[in-house]
Amino acid sequence: MTTQRPRFGSHRNPALADVKVSRRGQLVLPALAALLVAESAAAQAFVLLDFPRQSDVTAERYFRMMNPYTGIPRGYDGQPFNIYYAIDANFMANQPQAVRDTAVAAVESAMQSWSDACAGFAEFLPVPWSAVENNDCACNGVGCPQFDFHQCNTSDAECCDPVTHPFYIGPGLQEWIAGGGVGGWDPLPEGPVWPGWGADIDFFTRPEGFQINSNGFLYTMSPCILGFTVIHRNGEGIFSMDIYLNEDFDWTTDYAAAEAAWDNVAPAQRDMLACTVQHGEHAPRPVAEGRGGCGLPPGTVFDIETVIVHELGHALGVDHPDQAGLHSNVGFLDPWTFAFKPVQPTSSQIVMHSLYVGPKRTLQNEDIGALTFLYRPALQGDLNGDGLITVGDGLRAMAISEGVATPTPFEVFLLDTQTRDGIISPDEAGQVMLGVFDPAASPEGAASGEALEASAEQLASRGATE
Repeated sequence: MTTQRPRFGSHRNPALADVKVSRRGQLVLPALAALLVAESAAAQAFVLLDFPRQSDVTAERYFRMMNPYTGIPRGYDGQPFNIYYAIDANFMANQPQAVRDTAVAAVESAMQSWSDACAGFAEFLPVPWSAVENNDCACNGVGCPQFDFHQCNTSDAECCDPVTHPFYIGPGLQEWIAGGGVGGWDPLPEGPVWPGWGADIDFFTRPEGFQINSNGFLYTMSPCILGFTVIHRNGEGIFSMDIYLNEDFDWTTDYAAAEAAWDNVAPAQRDMLACTVQHGEHAPRPVAEGRGGCGLPPGTVFDIETVIVHELGHALGVDHPDQAGLHSNVGFLDPWTFAFKPVQPTSSQIVMHSLYVGPKRTLQNEDIGALTFLYRPALQGDLNGDGLITVGDGLRAMAISEGVATPTPFEVFLLDTQTRDGIISPDEAGQVMLGVFDPAASPEGAASGEALEASAEQLASRGATE
């Protein structure tokens, strides 16, 4: 029996091949042998989607989620933004009832983790229509009924060009018509509802062997792949995403059950090399026994939330930091300062690490740093994301500068306004508190009468509880 290590799926250009990795996420390449160090010495760093070079990162040539109505990056103006989602009605339909009953909540919890990491700067909202697969037959003239939604008087290529027809968010054509067309759907804050590719992110489960052509790439649900993310790119923009989980594995929403199941996997099995995947050109391999084709012991279950929170990172524009060494001059970025670093091994506890090592639902500093780099709020000092500079922000800033509180990379970005060295000085923290009472002195001059009123309420509440 061939035993293979389950891993997260790929999402990149078929020309970029994944490689085999060991249990601890160390790259099995002779050229990197000297870099193999203990996990405790792992570097803190992140990489962006498709591993852009340092020169591309510097020039801001990297993938970010785009607003399909405007064609500009979400959050580019420093203002909060929405990400819309839809979960397929048959999500986890082949799993036990207890899993089916809690699967949607697990997906939503994963989305909330990313939103909380940026104090709600990005908010995930459900749409009132069904999930739609990002299938290329929408643009190749085949005319699949649920995807042939454009009905333009121009060519298919122009219909799918975001410059001439930018609407990727929306129900499939049949559902859109049944709902009354453009006049029958309540508009989103961003614009009217047209037929499209479902939500920004659609969630599905599919069996091994499932294939989908999207954006010119062939995606295949292969053995040992827990899931993959289909990303529709255009230029440097991410316009529409599907997340697929492999329904031939056994899944759970119970953290303790997933942890116990992983502990039951023998060390020898964990240390076996993972599947080698060339996305779009899957190399032949023996068919292994066991569900998921990985030769795992009976009863092995995988945590839905762990895999979803990882795949969401790809949808947002983040890649596997442990695979940075496979690419030359890659932008390997410090999560605190956004400075380039030499490529080194990274911790397998990072959510965006490519291997499943048991349940891990908590975003690490590297994950939060990547999110902050891609989507940056304009209001410096607004640590709680309420759109105001209040005394609560000032107190938190002072606690961070005094070493009483531990900041996240998101908070450091909002406070490190003078030196950009990743360290919050008393002066930088004091600037936030000063800005509460003197708007002209705040980092963005953003304090206001509304902020002062909110600050007074916070102080009163704080006094009442002490």
